Amino acid sequence: MCGDCSVLSSGGATMFAICTACAAGGSDLRRPWLALAGWVGVLVLLLAAVAVVLAFARA
Repeated sequence: MCGDCSVLSSGGATMFAICTACAAGGSDLRRPWLALAGWVGVLVLLLAAVAVVLAFARA
């Protein structure tokens, strides 16, 4: 754990190390959830493309 780039959280049942930018910025989770949704969307599109290619290959 890096002392210059992380801080320990307080006020919960357990302590967590969080980055200093996250600690200063608050708890807005919109950007991480959008990034996760983007990755899942890309994976779904790739799997759909593979399914289409396989369907055309079998025909």
